[in-house]
Amino acid sequence: MQRYRLCAVFVLVVTVVLDRPVQAQTSAPEHTLVLHAARLLDIEDGRVLKAGEVLVKGDRIVEIGTTVKHPAGAAARTD
Repeated sequence: MQRYRLCAVFVLVVTVVLDRPVQAQTSAPEHTLVLHAARLLDIEDGRVLKAGEVLVKGDRIVEIGTTVKHPAGAAARTD
């Protein structure tokens, strides 16, 4: 008898949990950053680029090269 009660409680809990509406995640706007590098390594051509830039949006590298797009509001950083 106790086994049936446990099963009934489990089914009830699963039903309640799965029946809840999913809340939309609100994320902060992506942070855009332009990194200025003294040198970049081009692994495809095996050469070093001087004065390169890297465009980062959120946690992804979007563009790399000697110059990249500079979106409005992008922070710039030189290290």
